[in-house]
Amino acid sequence: MQKIIVFTIGTIVGSFLALVAERVPENRSIIFPASYCTSCKTKLHPIDLIPVWSQLFQRSKCRYCGKHFSYTMIFTELICGFTFCLYFPFYLEPQVTINFILTLTAITLSLTDYYYYLVEPRILYASGLLMITLTLIFRTIHYPYFLTAIVMWAALRFLDHLLPNSLGLGDRKLLIIWSCFLSFYQILWIVFIGSIAGTFFFILQHRFSSANTKDLLPFVPFLSIGLFITLWFPLYF
Repeated sequence: MQKIIVFTIGTIVGSFLALVAERVPENRSIIFPASYCTSCKTKLHPIDLIPVWSQLFQRSKCRYCGKHFSYTMIFTELICGFTFCLYFPFYLEPQVTINFILTLTAITLSLTDYYYYLVEPRILYASGLLMITLTLIFRTIHYPYFLTAIVMWAALRFLDHLLPNSLGLGDRKLLIIWSCFLSFYQILWIVFIGSIAGTFFFILQHRFSSANTKDLLPFVPFLSIGLFITLWFPLYF
């Protein structure tokens, strides 16, 4: 029963993070207006906004106009629900709390990158500031991690000089901020796994999609996959 409650809270948070990812990059309020169908502009009622269940029962369609909704929302809700269950009941452990915030931030920025090809700086900086504040409160500052951030900054600068535009500015900022809270070894694994996953997806996309497929590829979702693996399977990384 406890896990069900935690999972439900996670899905609610996931629904909110999806809203944040959709509205903040466009400078829209996350409070007003209330959620509505982008097709018929009808305001959605509470029964339409129950995380996971509403999309399942309504088959991911608007109850008023029949417009099909993206599966991104339900996927985000499920991921956040499982994330809450995975980290519960270890939230109060300092490093686990940081990893928890890293995971939620990665999910949100994956969405902004997917929607707009943008690593939203306000979300990135706010999460970084929150995690630095928590490390000061917990007195768990790992100074070698800040050295990792400096090394990562230098390495990314060199990569940009060697291969211009090979990695977006937002992606570089993201990795540098993550480096303040993760070991250099973990960061290398994140980049490696993200690169492999991104390359694999890019090949499949061009193999099975139409010739008009864009060459742009949001990289944060793949970096996030690397982050999830390195955080969820620490014995191997």
